[in-house]
Amino acid sequence: MLDHYLKVFKWRIIPMFRKSCKNNSCKSRACIRYGIAPLIPARAGILLMMCMISMAAVAAVPQLPVYAALGGDFSLTDTLGKSVSLRDWQGKVMILTFGFTACPHICPTTLMELSKLYGGLGDRASQVQIVFISIDPKRDTPEHLRRYLLAFQANIVGLTGSEDQLRQVAKLFGAVFNDAGDVGEVSHSDRIYLLDAKGQVRQIYAREEQFDQLQQDVLQLLQQRGFCHVFPLKISTLCNKYLSS
Repeated sequence: MLDHYLKVFKWRIIPMFRKSCKNNSCKSRACIRYGIAPLIPARAGILLMMCMISMAAVAAVPQLPVYAALGGDFSLTDTLGKSVSLRDWQGKVMILTFGFTACPHICPTTLMELSKLYGGLGDRASQVQIVFISIDPKRDTPEHLRRYLLAFQANIVGLTGSEDQLRQVAKLFGAVFNDAGDVGEVSHSDRIYLLDAKGQVRQIYAREEQFDQLQQDVLQLLQQRGFCHVFPLKISTLCNKYLSS
C-alpha cells in the first residue's frame, strides 16, 4: 500500500502540477521556483488531499527512534591515507561498526552479513555506506585494512587513526575497547549502528541477533528518503525533519 501511494505521488501528482504550470504559462514565484501553478480550487483540493494521504501513509509506518545522545561528526584516516569525516557521507544511510582485522570470529561474520545485506539492496545500494572502524591502530594500517576489506563484496569504508582519536570516536557512540597490549588480543563493544541521511543514530543492534531487523530498518530509511526526495529542496528538508521527529 505504501509503495502504491509513493508511486502515485511521484508519477502522477508531481507531473500534473508541472503540466498545469506549463499549460497556464504561470509566471508566479511558486511556479518558477517549484514548477507548480495556481490551480482551480477543485483540482488543487484533490491533489492536496492525495498528497496528504501519501504523507500519512509514510508517517503511519512506526518511525525509528533518534538516539540524540549518541553519534556526532569525527575525522579519521581511510584506507587510502586520506582524512575523512562522517559528514562526507551525509545524504546516505550509514551502517557503522567497530572491530579489527585480527578478530577471529565476530568481526568477519558481521562483515559477511553486512555484505549480504548490501548485495540485496540492488540499485539502492548506492544510497548506503558501510563504515568499519578498526580499533587496533598498531596492526591495522590503512594498507592492511584496505587488503582485508577487499575480501568482502560490498562498498565498505575502512577507517583508522591514533588510539586517542579512536577512543574519542568510540565515546561518541557509547562503545568501548581495550588496548591489544603484548598478547595481541582486543576486546570491544559488539554493536552495529544505523545512521540516517543526516548522520543521526536511529538504531543499535547486537551483531549476532538482529541482521533481519537491520535490513528492514535500512529499507525503511531508504523509503523515507526516497519519498521526501521528490519534493523541492525546502519542502524535502521539512519532510525529512517531520519523518525523523
